[in-house]
Amino acid sequence: MSEDETIKIYFDPDTGETFMKIDGMPPQKCENVTKDLIKLQGMKDAKVTQTQQYEGDDVGGSRGESIHRG
Repeated sequence: MSEDETIKIYFDPDTGETFMKIDGMPPQKCENVTKDLIKLQGMKDAKVTQTQQYEGDDVGGSRGESIHRG
């Protein structure tokens, strides 16, 4: 992962909701990481939201996604 690529995981103990935010990765890498996180966490009811995408090729573009479970 480069310095600009981030994965943040949040957990709300009151609701049991898990929220993950992935930012700064090329589109295909972001999609692959999202799928891996969902699989590893056993998140069958996960909702994925694409938060932003910049125009560019797979190297220059970046993407963010949010994964919600709860």
